[in-house]
Amino acid sequence: MPDTMPKSPTQSLAEEFCSLLKEGKDAEAIDKFYADDVRHVEPFSFDGSSPVSQGKATIKEAVAKFMQSYEFHSGGVGEPRSNGDQFAVEMWMDCTFKEGPMAGQRHEMKETALYTVKDGKISEARFFMGS
Repeated sequence: MPDTMPKSPTQSLAEEFCSLLKEGKDAEAIDKFYADDVRHVEPFSFDGSSPVSQGKATIKEAVAKFMQSYEFHSGGVGEPRSNGDQFAVEMWMDCTFKEGPMAGQRHEMKETALYTVKDGKISEARFFMGS
């Protein structure tokens, strides 16, 4: 069945954002789509710090640090689904951690991310882990 519904602004933003993630351009996605005061809410912290991060620069730094902390084997980003000012997308990766309590362990991570959009920018990202 063809998709004849017009795309909402949130769905259009979500598709462009996820396209950058699929290309491995996380920093560019953050720069372009995150609000300056964006908030990340993780289900837990790998290093014992708070699972809540605030601010584009802080989050960009944390994402870069996380990406350097593992050896990537495979992964992906699903297709975003929007509802009003939010969109959700599934993400997964197979990696081996280089440091911390999981150093040397290969791990498959799956998560669903729920993003809230305000004034054309992502204002919050919440991550839900699962198998």
